[in-house]
Amino acid sequence: MPILAMAWLIAGGDAQGQFVVSSQSSMDLPSGSSIDTACIPVEVHGTLTLDSAAFSTGSSLSIAGSGYLTGRAGRLEVGGNLTSAGTLDARTSTVALVDGCAGNTTMVSGTMVVGDLTLQSSTGRTFMFSNDSQITVLGTLSLLGVAGAEIKLASSGPGTSTINLGPNATVSQTFASVGTGVHLGAPVPHAAQAIPTLGTWSLLVTALLLSLAALHRGIPTGVASGRGHPRPPEETP
Repeated sequence: MPILAMAWLIAGGDAQGQFVVSSQSSMDLPSGSSIDTACIPVEVHGTLTLDSAAFSTGSSLSIAGSGYLTGRAGRLEVGGNLTSAGTLDARTSTVALVDGCAGNTTMVSGTMVVGDLTLQSSTGRTFMFSNDSQITVLGTLSLLGVAGAEIKLASSGPGTSTINLGPNATVSQTFASVGTGVHLGAPVPHAAQAIPTLGTWSLLVTALLLSLAALHRGIPTGVASGRGHPRPPEETP
C-alpha cells in the first residue's frame, strides 16, 4: 500500500517535528480512512491523494513546487496556514479552514481548485488571502462565524484578492464579513483608462481658430495680407 511512502521527519531541535510526504513518493489514503496530525505541520513534496478519505492538521499545510495534492470525494481540514506552490486539485472534495492549534489568523496563498471551500471559526478568525492567489470554488463557499465572533476575509496586500466562483457555485454566509480587498466571483477587470477630453474653453478656442483658418482661405491673397487693392488697367491714349 503506497501509504507507507509517508515519512515522519524530526527537524533538528523541533520536538513536534513535521509530517512530510517526500519528493518522488506518493501517499494514497484509501476510502473511509482518516489521518489527523494534531498540531504537527504538514509538507507535501510528493503526491497526496484523498480517495473518499479525510486528512486533517491543526497546524499549517504547505505544498512545495513539486507537490501534488488531489482528492476524490475526500476532505482536507487545516487549522493553520494553507500555502501551495505546487498543485492543489480537490475539485471533487472539500477543503475546510478552521480554528487550529495557535493564533487567530490563517494565511492562504497559491493556486488551488476545490469543490467546496469552508472557512469556519468560533473565535473571530481572520482569513488573509495573498494578491497572487488563484483560488477557484466549483461547489459551495461557506463562510461560517458565530454571533459576537464573526470571521473576516481580508487581503494581505494593497490590491484585490479574488476567490473565483464556478458557474454553478453558491455562497453561504453566516456571521462573516468580506473586506473591500477581497472579491468573490469572477476576476475583477482592470478599469478602462479615461480618454482625455477638451474643456469648454478649449473647445471654444479650437472652434474660433478653425473659423479663422477657414476665413483666411476664402479671401484673396493680396487683400488678406493687407498689401492694398489690385492695380487697375492703364487707359489707352
